Amino acid sequence: MFGDWNLALAAYNGGPGELEKAIARSGGKRDFWDLYPHITEAMRNYVPAFIAINYVFNHADRHLLTPTPRDPWLADLDTIQVHQKINFSGISQMLDMDETILRRLNPCYRMGEIPYMGQPMTLVLPRDKAIAFLIAENQIIATRKNVNNILPEQQPGMISIQYTVQPGDFLHRIALRYGCTIDDICRWNNLTDRNLSVGMKLVIWTKERN
Repeated sequence: MFGDWNLALAAYNGGPGELEKAIARSGGKRDFWDLYPHITEAMRNYVPAFIAINYVFNHADRHLLTPTPRDPWLADLDTIQVHQKINFSGISQMLDMDETILRRLNPCYRMGEIPYMGQPMTLVLPRDKAIAFLIAENQIIATRKNVNNILPEQQPGMISIQYTVQPGDFLHRIALRYGCTIDDICRWNNLTDRNLSVGMKLVIWTKERN
């Protein structure tokens, strides 16, 4: 579609429509670096980061970088579809599994629990633990300690801040930054759609940092 890998990566990150608008704004330029002033901040960051990661993969030895030995069990993982909200502590207790490993395998869940978003959520486990999970799933759900009834802002250590929307911001990016969900931000701010405008003030609940 764009005839260039850097442009393909930028379009993957920000959407082909947004990239086509940037090309039009630039007067038809089709080199990523020429388009740099015309594209979103997310695109500007994504492509150089992708290039940097590939450079490290291919030239790690030049910089005395060596891989960390991989834990053997990481080669034998499985995924489970979870249909209810479950906290990591309940899973780790039921499966006799270190919660740190659980978080390491599931870094997308930043609040120590798997939320329910109206559709099945994926949980990654070592294969033997995945089998144990399926056997004991009902017991694991019973150990949630009423997490389902606690809203994020009602949890201990949470504070309210005011966030000003910056150029290039979008809800998913803000949610990742503050460890919440898009639905949380919409609920806190009574948003009926997910369009943001620069300068908009958002109420965000996040964990207090010492």
